[in-house]
Amino acid sequence: MLKRRWPAVYALAAAGVLALTALPVASATSVGTEAATVTDIPVRGTFTYPHFGKFDGETIVGAVHGVRRIPGATAVYYSVATEPGSGQALRSGFAFQPSMSPFKVLDASQMTIVDAVGLTAYRPLFIKGEGGLVSAPAGEEFPAGTLVGVYAVLPELPAGVTSVDLVLEWGAVVSDLPVEDGPLLPASATTWGPVSDGWPALPDAQRIAAADPAASTFELTSRVGDLEESTETDTTPEEVSVSLSADFFFSPGTWDLSGKGRARVLEVADELVAANVTHATVVGHTDSVPDKRIGNDELSQRRARTVADVLRERAPSLDLKVEGRGEAEPVAPNSTDAGKKKNRRVTVTYEVSK
Repeated sequence: MLKRRWPAVYALAAAGVLALTALPVASATSVGTEAATVTDIPVRGTFTYPHFGKFDGETIVGAVHGVRRIPGATAVYYSVATEPGSGQALRSGFAFQPSMSPFKVLDASQMTIVDAVGLTAYRPLFIKGEGGLVSAPAGEEFPAGTLVGVYAVLPELPAGVTSVDLVLEWGAVVSDLPVEDGPLLPASATTWGPVSDGWPALPDAQRIAAADPAASTFELTSRVGDLEESTETDTTPEEVSVSLSADFFFSPGTWDLSGKGRARVLEVADELVAANVTHATVVGHTDSVPDKRIGNDELSQRRARTVADVLRERAPSLDLKVEGRGEAEPVAPNSTDAGKKKNRRVTVTYEVSK
């Protein structure tokens, strides 16, 4: 499946998570008691977020009830409420951020499943021109403290995924949610309403099949740096790229490794051996300041060749492609010293073993 890149920027700490004892489940089970059908409300995690991102205003509280595998997709069940005793009724415009195309304005679409191990993010499925496969609240209003059920249908998770993180409205995060099988039952006749009246009704199989999962699936990039700012490692499901800071590894205008630089390149070589890497690409880069002796292209080529030679000391069978691209591929503006420093680098890139 073709995947698009999605920034791996989401908070890992679930700030402001609501204590289970504060969750207004009692209010939920007391609403509509004459028609109540749900007697067991699983709670897999809780969250809070400020109404419309205003931290000095009302607060939305809620719970995640399940991340469930269904045929051809993944259903997320969660609920939201205004705080008991607040006097603030729950309305769609109060609880959810306005959605943008391809979703409709009132779609409860601001959610993302994050598979941090597989470095993949999943957003709700949608059908062009029809909106998202999510709850689409409109007009209803519920008293303060009423726990109102909401759903979203997202692409099917790989079979090996057993837990995920969930990013909700205004950056609320619920971590380490178990992935379970089958829809929650009994189902309600509506796509959102009091949890006590049944779980939100999911789209039928035909609508799920009409959505394109590739359009809602995104690769994440994991970026890790060291304290000395000597290396930065970007990892995607397909490849790993280790960026070596030229300022740490080389003296200005030279291609001879420093003592610390050589030791760090040998560490990178050990990492390649441990990962059973057989092919890698080493590419040198410079900033935009011209090298008056040999030129930027040649300088970047020589630095890449130096790194490749040291890599081969630990991994003599490693097949290396060595290139110098000078200033042609900046990763930051050359208008600042900080930007120039980022651009002076040598990258070692290799595919992830499947």
